[in-house]
Amino acid sequence: YTEVAGLDVRVFGDQGPLRWEQRALPRHLADSDYDVYFTGANRGIPLRKAGHVRYVLGLLDVIPYLFFRHYHLRHWKRLLRHPSANAETVAQLIAVARADAILTISQQSAIDIRRVFHRRDVTACLIRLKDVDRQAPVAPRDQFVYVGGVDFRKKVDVLLEGFARFVRDHPDYRLVLVGSNYAALQPQIDALALGDRVVLTGYVDHDTKFRILSESRAMVYPSLYEG
Repeated sequence: YTEVAGLDVRVFGDQGPLRWEQRALPRHLADSDYDVYFTGANRGIPLRKAGHVRYVLGLLDVIPYLFFRHYHLRHWKRLLRHPSANAETVAQLIAVARADAILTISQQSAIDIRRVFHRRDVTACLIRLKDVDRQAPVAPRDQFVYVGGVDFRKKVDVLLEGFARFVRDHPDYRLVLVGSNYAALQPQIDALALGDRVVLTGYVDHDTKFRILSESRAMVYPSLYEG
């Protein structure tokens, strides 16, 4: 932050309870000389605002609201048992309503935020990813690759079902799941008798990921929606 010319940047506060967000934070901002207050965790903007401070919210996406029934209504019992989950949703909605401007990480997320929350002042701030070393041409292996986690909308369970059908007639093929969070899929993999036909790589670095992509016959991605 300090490398940005002309800016005096202070980092403070925490993503603590709603009480901090709605009580301590407004007092701090009202007594300060900030020009801009930025919070980058989908929340952190109080209802009571200091008139001299511009409030900017960093919002990654609104997928939990596009699939409201699954993320909220389907788990209503958990929300009753864990009030903190409700408080987080309330905090996010307050932040979206009270922000003077919203920054997000892709054009599609900006479109979604404008549409879902009827906000006009939304800007996509694109992040340049690390360049990947050019891969030498390789003969593709008999494998498919998937990268993307196990959130319900990714439909990895459907991917496994489809691959189980495919592999009956193509027993030499493998399905490579790149990433470190697929342990929960092991019971389904066992039930489908896929055994070593499914490879769980665990965490791999950036270049290894793209090498696996380059040597696969196809990347498969049955996701319902992406931001």
